[in-house]
This record gives sequence, structure tokens and C-alpha cells, in this order.
Amino acid sequence: DDDGTKRATSVKVTYQRIRTLPVYEQVESMLLLPRRFRQSLETGSHNEGLNRKDVVLATCGTKGIVRLWKATAGDKEAGIQNALSDLSLLASQSEGDAFGEDNGGYTSLHLTSGDNSILAIDAEQNMAFLQLDWTSADKTELGLVSNRAIVGHNGEILDLSVIPGGKQEQTVAVATNSSQVRIFGVAD
Repeated sequence: DDDGTKRATSVKVTYQRIRTLPVYEQVESMLLLPRRFRQSLETGSHNEGLNRKDVVLATCGTKGIVRLWKATAGDKEAGIQNALSDLSLLASQSEGDAFGEDNGGYTSLHLTSGDNSILAIDAEQNMAFLQLDWTSADKTELGLVSNRAIVGHNGEILDLSVIPGGKQEQTVAVATNSSQVRIFGVAD
């Protein structure tokens, strides 16, 4: 420019839906699980069905059940339409452990550090820590089980952050609709 200032250039970004993967409920939150979480999935009978290129997702929603899904990588030669060719259920909460559709379901998911737990917030603003565990005696079925919960008047949970600590202890900072940030110490 003549006056020495630079003008911002605009970039046109286009997108297209590649694929729709049915999960059969209104999804409120979804997590892409990192490799450290997948290590517990890569044992037992699930090892043969889990490829390095597969994507593992956690979803929760109005039915009040947290589920883990495997999205299979598609064929590159077939083009972008097959980027994810299949979605199959890996693990889920049992009906007894789930918060339930009648109670309003879950509203958000967060990944904890250290112990590979998923922190699920329900519609009543309670926090449940879920871990992947074997649900059958012969270790052929995986499920998500609640190993602890923070229940009480937490206000409307707007955001939270899990602050890493040691293997035995974690800290959770919770922002609610109040003028305070609440800090919870969570130990095994």
C-alpha cells in the first residue's frame, strides 16, 4: 500500500460433509481419544480389531450413556468420500451405570490425565469419572464403569479443566454460573 500499512488478505475456505456416521442419539459431546487411552483397548479380543489408523471416539448425549466408537479408516484410492468407512461400537456404559435418558442425559465429556478416565457431566451438573474395564469374567467385553463421582450443588457447569497431578491425585477446576471457580481435589 502507499501509506505503508498492509491489508489483511482474505482466504476463502470451503468445506463439504464427507460422511454421516449414525450414533442413534442426539450427541451433546464428543472426544477424540489419544493414543495413551487406546493402550487399554489394544489388549485382549479388541486388539485384533483395532488398527493403528483407526480413530477412537467417545460420545455422550441425551440417552445418558457414554459410548466408545471405532471409526475405521477408509480406502485412499476410493477418494475422500471413504475417509471413514465404518463406525462400530467398542464399549459403553451399562444401563445400571448410565445416567439415563429420563434424567436428561450427559452434557459434556472431558479427558483426565494420568489414569485415562473420562469425566462425564450430567444434566444435573454432577461429575462422574469413567474408566475402561472388563465387564465379563473371560475378559472379552469392555465397558465404561464409574469409579467415583462428585455430586452436589455445583451450579451450571460451563467449563472445567483437569489439572494434571500424580497418578494418585488430580485437581479439577470448575467454572460455573457463579462468580467463583471451584477447585476439587480428587484422589483414589
